[in-house]
Amino acid sequence: MECGRDFKRVSNTHLKFHNLTMAQYKQKYPGSPMECESYCKNMSHAGENHPLYGIGHTLESRKKMSLSRMGPKNHRYGKKLPEWQKQLMIEANKKRWKNKTFEEVYGKEKAEELRQRFKENVAGYWTGKHLSEEHKKKLSALKQGYKPVCSIKPGQYALEKHPNWQGGKSFEPYSLDFNRKFKKLIKERDGGCLLCNISMDDLHQIKRKVHIHHVNYNKLDTFPQNCCTLCNSCHMKTNFNRIHWTKFFQSLLNEKYNYDYTEDQKIVITLRTS
Repeated sequence: MECGRDFKRVSNTHLKFHNLTMAQYKQKYPGSPMECESYCKNMSHAGENHPLYGIGHTLESRKKMSLSRMGPKNHRYGKKLPEWQKQLMIEANKKRWKNKTFEEVYGKEKAEELRQRFKENVAGYWTGKHLSEEHKKKLSALKQGYKPVCSIKPGQYALEKHPNWQGGKSFEPYSLDFNRKFKKLIKERDGGCLLCNISMDDLHQIKRKVHIHHVNYNKLDTFPQNCCTLCNSCHMKTNFNRIHWTKFFQSLLNEKYNYDYTEDQKIVITLRTS
């Protein structure tokens, strides 16, 4: 599309002559094919004709290939991705993970292998490691003015003295409808945390608590249109900027379950008569 020549496939090597990357070329010509049909057929039917069929690269050759692209040798070394490309990657990742579990994305065997690898990495990351002096100084600077728990006097941040005081909302009673049966129905409806998209099975596996959040922060409004499932980590985030989170979860519930809300965040409930 740039020079009018015929190629079996569009490659980064040729695009360098036009000062373009593969991503920029795709954005500039979104409908243009990247490979010709004959090339795709030859690649898909290579099979036993391929010199590495059934063998694969050895560990030694993999290391050599990895080292040949490390540091300054890498074509992306010292360069930052443009904002539009970052946004494309974020949107693609969201679509890939939307309402999906590890098993749906990777398959059961791969998902179990990844979970085991995460556990081993977390457990053994700091084994035999020590912080550098520079890192220690940075951490020390961050802690200046911080009061450890042992130095806080009783009642120093109690009730209205606490920076996150909301007028005593935590002491307000829940309605009688907010029981185990109702919570179970909401958890089954959502299937996991609506904010981080982690399924119920994965939340239980990583031993993270599951909460039912009141979208408008009114504990007496206990009905499906005003409640959603959140893990304890995401539930903590909703303690700040409450107007934003109310609008966010209402739009999410509207998209997922067709619940209706007014512009001033009031819930519209339609009663069916038989």
